[in-house]
Amino acid sequence: MTQFMGYRRPDGRIGVRNSVVVLSAMDNTNPCAYRIANIVDRATPVATPFGRTQIGHDFEMTLRTLTGIGSHPNVASVLVLGLSMATANTLADRIRASGKPVEALGLQEAGSTMALTTEGVRIAADLVVAASEHKREPCDF
Repeated sequence: MTQFMGYRRPDGRIGVRNSVVVLSAMDNTNPCAYRIANIVDRATPVATPFGRTQIGHDFEMTLRTLTGIGSHPNVASVLVLGLSMATANTLADRIRASGKPVEALGLQEAGSTMALTTEGVRIAADLVVAASEHKREPCDF
């Protein structure tokens, strides 16, 4: 059987990349996600133009999309940024179901974009260090 070298995830899926994602749950935390990923080598920002004033099916579709990105097997771990911890945790909890490490931060709780960025850099750096310890292994097609 043909094999390839991949990263086996806790949910059994296999990724070929080992990305640490800084995932903005709302458009108002996009600048912080970009700043954090710009400072932390090997962190990848994922931004959304949506998040505020969404309800019902529209909000659920955005949550499903962002959950899919964070849960993807090419992602080793995720830092979720939201306007509030409630928003960040809603998304983080869904991604945690994949078994991978997920941290969450809220802009309102941090008090400022500078404070959110500072804490986000610390957490993202820790996630990158942990992800660097993952080793590729032979995986069947």
